[in-house]
Amino acid sequence: MEKRGSQTIISSSKALFWKHGIKRVSVEEICEHAGISKMTFYRHFKNKNEVAEKVLLKILDKGISDYLAIMNQPIPYPKKIEKIIELKHHSSDHISQEFLKDIYQNEKLGLVKHVQEYTVKFTAQLVKDFKDAQKKGFIRKDLKIEFILILLDNFNTLLFDKRITDTYKDSHDAIMEITNFLFYGILPRDKEV
Repeated sequence: MEKRGSQTIISSSKALFWKHGIKRVSVEEICEHAGISKMTFYRHFKNKNEVAEKVLLKILDKGISDYLAIMNQPIPYPKKIEKIIELKHHSSDHISQEFLKDIYQNEKLGLVKHVQEYTVKFTAQLVKDFKDAQKKGFIRKDLKIEFILILLDNFNTLLFDKRITDTYKDSHDAIMEITNFLFYGILPRDKEV
């Protein structure tokens, strides 16, 4: 029962944070959404920031495990890329700009350090996968893997660039545009040049 209670709080918190950001959501709102009392909340978590940290870690862990599950499938590399883009589409659906800002720009929450740790682990796996794909001819041989990593490093910066946020109706559309551009460039996918 104890574990289920904390999972309910985490799940409710994620739904609210995803939509409104962390800063704008209160413990009262989390309790109401989860159908629990404040006493139950505080039995599981010290405060909202602790829940936010658990929510983020759960999102990051799921992102890595979902990516690895796709990469371990016995399917052609281009199909894996399609599935990764589809995964990115589903995992960023309806994400609010406020939630992203709270993670990346709200120093009081201290959450960006977890994203940075995740990025270090994930980058090592990406380099391995990109080099393997490059050897097999799925990535251009003349393309430096380091260049791809630099683009990925700037991914988060682009999400907060006013020119990007003004161009797309929401964060999800911007994330998908950047992801599609990274994997497919500017040329149409079904046409040969």
